[in-house]
Amino acid sequence: MKKEEKNYCIYLHAVGKKETTGWDGFDESVTHFRTSAKVGTIAFAKAQMDAVDECWQQQQRWWLDYRLGKLSVEVGREPVSVMSPAWEYHKGRTFAVWEEVTVWITLIRMWTTSAGVTILHERYCYKWAGNEPHSRKGNQQWK
Repeated sequence: MKKEEKNYCIYLHAVGKKETTGWDGFDESVTHFRTSAKVGTIAFAKAQMDAVDECWQQQQRWWLDYRLGKLSVEVGREPVSVMSPAWEYHKGRTFAVWEEVTVWITLIRMWTTSAGVTILHERYCYKWAGNEPHSRKGNQQWK
């Protein structure tokens, strides 16, 4: 029996911007991903970071670094209200209903040896509600 995939979204916030002439990019970006993995597992973290890395590749032309924001899961769908300004363009459609996820994250260091063996090392766990700083550079510092 295959587990049902769930839709998730996570916000990335710019930490410093490159000096440019003209438009200098968005202050935040959101990336979506789907996975059937349980929240907080290695498979979930990999799916999340694959989506984050793809978003980072697009934003790094303007951003110096990023921090992760809130993580949400799609818990259902609701129809567009007749009273909503969106009704004119979205008659009959439904919109996603998102719920914030609090995650216990295990930070993992992963590297590949010269023999091609991938090694995983769990560092520590902490509760992440999406509002604490969690930067890309911070993930690479291991003591």
